[in-house]
Amino acid sequence: MSVLAGIYLRISQDRTGDAAGVGRQEQMCRAKAAELGWTIVDVYSDNDISAYSGVTRPAYERMLDDLRTGRINGIAVYDLDRLYRRPIELEHLIDLADKHRVALASVAGEVDLATDSGRLYARIKGAVARGESEAKARRQRDANRSRALQGAVQASVRPFGWEPGGKHLRPAEADALRDAAQWMIDGLSMAEVARRWNAAGWRTTLKGNEYTTDIVRQVLTNPRLVGWRTYHGQVLYGDDGAPIRGQWEPVLDEDTWTALQAVLQDPSRKKTWVAGPKLLLAGVAVCGDCGANIASGGLRNGHQRRYRCGKMRGHVYRHAAPVDVFVRDTLIARLSEPGVGAGLQRTEEVDVPAVRAEAASLRRKQDALAEAFAEGQITMEQLRAGTGRLKEKIVNLEERLRVRRRSAASIRLLTADDVASVWDGMTLAQQRIVLGELCTVRMYAPGQGIRHVTDEHVQMEWR
Repeated sequence: MSVLAGIYLRISQDRTGDAAGVGRQEQMCRAKAAELGWTIVDVYSDNDISAYSGVTRPAYERMLDDLRTGRINGIAVYDLDRLYRRPIELEHLIDLADKHRVALASVAGEVDLATDSGRLYARIKGAVARGESEAKARRQRDANRSRALQGAVQASVRPFGWEPGGKHLRPAEADALRDAAQWMIDGLSMAEVARRWNAAGWRTTLKGNEYTTDIVRQVLTNPRLVGWRTYHGQVLYGDDGAPIRGQWEPVLDEDTWTALQAVLQDPSRKKTWVAGPKLLLAGVAVCGDCGANIASGGLRNGHQRRYRCGKMRGHVYRHAAPVDVFVRDTLIARLSEPGVGAGLQRTEEVDVPAVRAEAASLRRKQDALAEAFAEGQITMEQLRAGTGRLKEKIVNLEERLRVRRRSAASIRLLTADDVASVWDGMTLAQQRIVLGELCTVRMYAPGQGIRHVTDEHVQMEWR
């Protein structure tokens, strides 16, 4: 039978980009085909693509199509592990060999997929190759984690704020990051940060796109800013419970980072209205009857804004302006009293070393569970249950480490000599953040025909 062959070439990683690896494979495959008297019809090359990864291989798929159509009836390959690494791929190839009598040859020798012994050899070869891939992947994971624990830099794409290589700061971009952190702490929205960055001409380092709120959030929540090393998106900790320090210059100090994350993770930020009329208490105050968020009730008579219970009709529904005046006056009066501002600045004291040590102990228990599962000592269900309980405890400890801090806007108000002047000079967004931090505002329905506001209808519970 005349064999019309295709040469299949693949190399998992082409570090130089010059395709030298597949070039060498082709030379040897051509020599093998000539030895067998085969006619080369086409060359199928998947350069820099791993078979083990499961990623689609375009040239490989094109070769299978040519086998089905009869354009080729033979394959020359450097080694069988270049052709397949997963058992399902081999079985698919065996099916094609049954239907189309495909000849297969490697530089090491021919393989007859039409015989039991040929198929057995191919399957053993594939199993060995897969085992090698899995062992290589495990060694690579171990090496990557070891480098991460040493704080090694990992920056395939230049991170915003750093020079290429990710070690040294690029001053102008680092200043932009510090500005953004302070803006957020002061009460600005991420949308405003993105607008300011775009107006200043800053663009993403990967594709040169403008910044969006999602990208700003990714940048400002990246522990790289404070110099902490991560692995698979999680901060790594040493035996002492302290975060592993990366081998690069940080942009933010830990105090600023902690304050920034407290702002970004504040649940009250998610209540801020993005569209429609923005009112001081919409999404900030709660209904005193059912606990639902107070929402905008729209306009009445074309110009009078109203508040309403966001859940139930028949609860709060009243003019917004007099409520806003009452809340403003009450807040100013309260914060103008001697000693009140200083008292509201206090935060919870946390024994940081002790909490970090406890968290480190729990992480070691997680590792021990994983090792027990790998040794077959516990089941998958036991592993999931145990790690779930430990993870919950770790999350609670990490929450304690996030020292509750007031935003810069709140601190400015709490330390002001003229509270009214500082309050009136704030943006609406800053006023809303201050209220969310300092008190809980509860609104009750005033009753039929009552328009004035009293502390019976609007209650401010100070934190």
